This record gives sequence, structure tokens and C-alpha cells, in this order.
Amino acid sequence: MKTRATKLISVTGLICATTALAVMSGCKNTERQAALHTRLTVNRVSTVSVVVPPAPLPLEARPRPDLVVASLNKRILGRKSSQRDIYRVINDVDPIVKAAAQQPSVQDDLKRLADIMGLSVDKMRTSWIAMQDADIMLESGGDPDVVSTAGAVGVAQWMPAAGASAGLSINQQQAEQLSPQITELQRQIAWVQYLRQRDYDRAAPGIPIIAPTEVEPTFKMLLAQLGDLRSKRAALDERYDARKAIFAQTRYLLGISRKYPSPSWVFQAYHGGEGGVTRELREYCGARWPGSAYAAIRDCGEGTAGHRDLTFEDVYFGSSPSNHPESFRYLYGRGDDHRHYWWKLRAAQEALDLYARNTAESARVCKGFYPGSPAPTVWYGKTHPSLLTLDDLNAAHGNRDLVLVSPTRDLELVNTVDDPINAKAYDVLRPSAAGALELIMTAYRKCGGASQIRILDLTRTLDLNLRRDRRLAASRPPIAAVDKPKWPPPEDPITDQFDYHISGIEFDIERPMNENDRMIMDYCIGYFEDRGIVMRIESKEENAWQIVPNPKYANALDDISQKGKLPVIAGL
Repeated sequence: MKTRATKLISVTGLICATTALAVMSGCKNTERQAALHTRLTVNRVSTVSVVVPPAPLPLEARPRPDLVVASLNKRILGRKSSQRDIYRVINDVDPIVKAAAQQPSVQDDLKRLADIMGLSVDKMRTSWIAMQDADIMLESGGDPDVVSTAGAVGVAQWMPAAGASAGLSINQQQAEQLSPQITELQRQIAWVQYLRQRDYDRAAPGIPIIAPTEVEPTFKMLLAQLGDLRSKRAALDERYDARKAIFAQTRYLLGISRKYPSPSWVFQAYHGGEGGVTRELREYCGARWPGSAYAAIRDCGEGTAGHRDLTFEDVYFGSSPSNHPESFRYLYGRGDDHRHYWWKLRAAQEALDLYARNTAESARVCKGFYPGSPAPTVWYGKTHPSLLTLDDLNAAHGNRDLVLVSPTRDLELVNTVDDPINAKAYDVLRPSAAGALELIMTAYRKCGGASQIRILDLTRTLDLNLRRDRRLAASRPPIAAVDKPKWPPPEDPITDQFDYHISGIEFDIERPMNENDRMIMDYCIGYFEDRGIVMRIESKEENAWQIVPNPKYANALDDISQKGKLPVIAGL
């Protein structure tokens, strides 16, 4: 990709936020000094000053595991339910997991795993409890009532056949007859809890009429009714019984460690299926495949002495289009989030550990991930620059705050803006975003990507967005009114759904139609995502990945886009 060779004068309006568990902020100024001091203007109104040092791009052949975990922290800590789920797992789930890890039937498995890991049985048990807690946080958030879209039930998310084979008694049909009653009781309880607040809205739609003196008695009565119905349902379908479901899960997980003698592979098998893990190991080992997953894990490691066990991390980092291509194709050909599960489990484990050590700090860190807000908010904060009109965009381009992105043989710009006369004016990006695009394109070609890269969106203006939204709203058929039971208004409704295209820091890469090229592009974006250089947002509606660069690396990314200083991209 060729861009206009311009020198950046300023990056208007990029406000950077810092959090404790992720690779965070940094902005760029005109002087490219070691200590940067830039006055930033936001929407022509407020101004702030920031001082941040430049940072080199972390392009080692194998990224640090902590960077990969950090890249997933927003998914774990940045959800509106994160604090509630952490509280529930620590207070309700953890005591059951600890008891389950003491049941006699799993002690031999724990001892064998401890021997393999080089730990005492007590330390192995402690480590195991932490991992199982984290797994339950990912699977259900510790909610004993949750039912997935696939039909998995309860804290351990047992499917009917798997739960029955694990020894759980399941009369699903009779149990589900109680579920609507339980949901209705939960709705009523939520309203009564709302009425217990001092500043509730007396005009909230659907609010029940209950005398103030009756609120507490009603609350206790509804809780008792809910507990009774839950007990009846759990007796019919033990997947809803948290204790029995967790005890069965512990037996199952430690039992499959006989096939997969490594915690990372145990939990990968639980999430993605035993057959999937066995195939992944077979594809990775290739001609060295020893005939079983157990032997592959014990014998196919690549330690200096040839005896280090093969971990999931080894396969994750070692599978690329050029290195272990068969393993790469299987890992990236799966439609689920299988390859990220172990990393998310580690992130969840860190989140639970922080809460157990310091509840107040846990709340502060979660708040720093802006629950409910777009993922890039952790890098750019909640105050964003806005290119309001075409005049603003042209002025920013003239001031060299935006650089031109030109189509090439390898790069197609798909014009999606609702302004055909001035369409080319929108083919611009902040220099750091243009540098990130150049990095991804270079990696894609280096890995053998053959299809032309299609960019669906670059920079837009707020005015253009509003016009598009009005046009789309007018084209949609009216939604039929459905009389659904109303729930209380949320305590913290999501109000910040900022579109980073109107800052010039976001671009959309269409998923290639060719399957091999799609997997290569997925891998290349992940390469920079794992290192905290870019953030990806899935856009299923447009079949695209939305990419935002990390402002911490703005200097290095600017140099790529404006000076053509491409670094060595190792490990591809």
C-alpha cells in the first residue's frame, strides 16, 4: 500500500485511558520527542494534556503469554455482568468446587496430574480449583439457571446426553415446565428489588403498585417461592443442581486428564470436544504422531531435552501457515472460539484471583474496562474526537492529521459512503491506523494470502453516519408490537456506542471469500492482536473485521504509514 508521504502535525482529540490488566495508552505529537506533551482538542470544546513515552512494536517471534491474556481482558472484565459473575463464582461456586476436589473418586487423578506437573498434591488441588472456578465463570458466570442457545444447562453447562453419562438424573421435559414460572418469579423479584432503591423512577413502564410497607414482606415471600421452585426443578433435572453438576464436572474433567495429561488440554477438550483436541494434536505432530493424545502430549514436546510436555500454548504459538500448516488449518478452520478458550480461562482466573485478594481493586479494574462500551474504549477512553462534517474531514486531511489510502493491485477500497460525489475524500485514515493496515497487508502476503484485500469502510463523518442511519431506519419494515413482560430499567444503561470510523482510527477488512485466505487473514490479524498492537471487533452483519490500532504504538505505526519503515515481522 502506498500512502501520501506526509509528516503528522497533530493527532486531534485522541484521549487515552489506562487500565491495570491490559496493554494501555499512548498518543503522538508533532515533535516525535521521547517525552510527548500534546494539547488535544475534543469536538472543538474541551482540551486536555497528556504525557506519554513512545513504544516500539513487540514483534518477537513468540509473544509473551501475558500479552495474549491481556488482549482478552476486555471480554472477561468489560461485560456488564462481569462484577456480578465474579462475585457469584467466588461466593457461591468456589466452596462447591473446593468440596468437589476433595471427593474420594478424583484423588488418584489429582495425584497423577500432580506428578506430571511436578507439584505436590495439595498445590495441584489448589491450582485445579482455581482453573475450574475460571472455567465455570466462562461457561455460565456461576448462574445455576442459565440455559445456552444450544441447550446446555446450569453452572457447568451440561448437555443432556453428556450430563446423563456423567451420572446426573435428567427429566428435562418435566423440569422445563417449571422454567416459565421461575422466570416470572425472577422478574417480579427484580421489580421488588427496584422498589427497594431510594431513587427509583415511580413512572417506570411496568412498575408494580406495592405499598411501601409491603415491599420487604413481598420480597421475602417471592424469594421463598423461587427457592422452592428451583429445588423442584433441580430434583427433576440435576443439571440445575449446582452441587451435583459441579461434582460431576470435577469427576469428568479429572477423568479425561488420563487421556490429556495437561490442564490446558483438559479444558480445551471440555470446551471444544475430545475428538477435536485429539485431531489438533494429530495434525500438529504430523509424522511424529505416536498413536494417542496422551503419548502426543508426553512425547511431542519441543523442550531442549525432548521430554517437555506439549502444551496447548505450544500448539497455539507454533501453528502458522508456514509452520505446522495442517494444525493451523484445523485450528483456524473451526467456527467457534476454541483457540482462545485457554487464554480466556487464564484471564478469568486472574480476575477471580484479584477479587479474592482485593475486592475494591477488582471493582476499580472492571470499571476501567468500561463495561458495556465498545472494546477500543479501554485504549481511547470515553471522550472521542468526531469529524462532524466533510469540511472537518477535509481540514484534518489538509492539516495532515489524516493520510490518504490509495487502492492498489493488492488493496481494493469498497465505497460504502452515502456521498458519491465526494466519495474519494473519505479514503483517509489516521496515520497510526494506516500503519496498522500496512502491517496486516504485509503479514498477509508473507503468509501466502492470495486474494485481494477488500476494505469496506475507512473514515466517515458524523453527518454521514446520521444520514445513513436515517436512510436505513426508513427502509426497515415496522416492527410488530409484542406485549412482553417488562423488567426494571437497568442501573447503568449502555449509552456509549461510539463509532470509531468518525475518528479516522478504524477500518473494516472484509473476510476473504476463499477459505484458506480467510484463515490466513484471521491469523495475521491475530498475530498483531496477541501482541496488543491492534484490537479486532467482529462485524458479522458486514462479514468483516473492524480494526483499531493501539495508541501506545502510534509513533511506530505512523512511521510505517508515512516513512515506509516496515519492521521485521518475526515468526510468521
